[in-house]
Amino acid sequence: MGIQSTLSKLGLDEKDCSVYEAALELGEASMTELSRRAQVKRSTTYLSVDTLFRLGLLTEIRRGKR
Repeated sequence: MGIQSTLSKLGLDEKDCSVYEAALELGEASMTELSRRAQVKRSTTYLSVDTLFRLGLLTEIRRGKR
């Protein structure tokens, strides 16, 4: 059973899975870096990260002014 099928059982769609896999590969990364690695639009990345955050699969680190 692959990671895609496991994440799908949690209710994640293909784009959410791509963003999660990109986050695992990159570690600490900006939204732009995640969207490029996942090959998903940046606006979609924000939605996916919010979903992953609510499920406890990602955490947020704020640095600098933004």
